[in-house]
Amino acid sequence: MVHWEWHPTVLGPETMGHGMFSGTGFITKDGRPAMVYCGYKSKRNWISYALDDNLDQWSKPHQMTARDKGGRLMTNMPYFDPDIWINDGIYYGVNGRSSKESAVMMKSDDLKDWDYIKLKARLLADKQKL
Repeated sequence: MVHWEWHPTVLGPETMGHGMFSGTGFITKDGRPAMVYCGYKSKRNWISYALDDNLDQWSKPHQMTARDKGGRLMTNMPYFDPDIWINDGIYYGVNGRSSKESAVMMKSDDLKDWDYIKLKARLLADKQKL
């Protein structure tokens, strides 16, 4: 934490295709650094992967869009402020919606295909187990 090296800014509109708002970095199950963030004016969260060890090059981002139980993409639901973690080999993502709407939760095995998790129903089911 004493010696720092300057790197060029690479996560911006020129390389990502849009501006970036809040997000988080994490390490994937296969050990790759990744960044999940809210894309400017997209009302969606995006994921990009580091292509080098210095984090100077990143993949083209792809959207995090969950599917409902019927397999339909949930494109009508805006979300932002993502956070991702791994639990028992599954990726989970929580995403903000607004100050008046509850957060959206998703899960994925591969960071590409996301399934929507209905929080209220899950919380009720967990309460009933107690």
